[in-house]
Amino acid sequence: GSPGTIGAPATPVVSITATDANAAEAGTDPGTFRISRTGSTVGLLTVNYTIATGDGQATNGTDFTPALTGVATIPSGQTFVDVTITPVNDTLIELNETATLTLGDTGSYDVGSPASATVTITDNDSATGLTLTSGTLDISAVTGLPAGGTLTGPGVTGSTFTSAGLGSGVKTLNYSFTDASGTRTVSFNVTLQSVTFTGVASGDASDTEAIIWTRAVDGLCPPPRRL
Repeated sequence: GSPGTIGAPATPVVSITATDANAAEAGTDPGTFRISRTGSTVGLLTVNYTIATGDGQATNGTDFTPALTGVATIPSGQTFVDVTITPVNDTLIELNETATLTLGDTGSYDVGSPASATVTITDNDSATGLTLTSGTLDISAVTGLPAGGTLTGPGVTGSTFTSAGLGSGVKTLNYSFTDASGTRTVSFNVTLQSVTFTGVASGDASDTEAIIWTRAVDGLCPPPRRL
């Protein structure tokens, strides 16, 4: 018989998964996305994707490296390409964040399912080094807290701390921080470096003095001393 007609190859179908969906700042443990294609593997295939932004999403190039370009290339003869991100081990209390990639259709391929994938980056930072002075202190004094959230815990009233009711000999206090959207909450302990109380000293009703407790090496607070 006469030779048959060779038609054009079928349009490839592209999908994305997270082959390692759990990344962490501790040990800069990476996470990996895999962009795969079905059908012909002849020729390289350029795939576009978007990187999610907004509350709870890791910032591209800041919370992880390398900075993603939004383009991945599947080499000729290959069925997939991996995109690996490595968390940046910073000192911010960020709660856990996610990196979400969603495929875009360029016309040279069809987007299949799943069309998006997510890697979770686990934070490893905690609040430390809080100092309360002169009775009140803004919550920004807690090392690493991001802006736009709500802190609750002992001595917190609105946006300030107050020494009232904290008592003497305090070593650690437990607080909760909720992000601005109210969707994520993390609890942590704060170790007090020093606390200044302003009030009338015992036995001296005519005087107002500051009583300071300073954390000792062993974490215990010594008796108060008068300034």
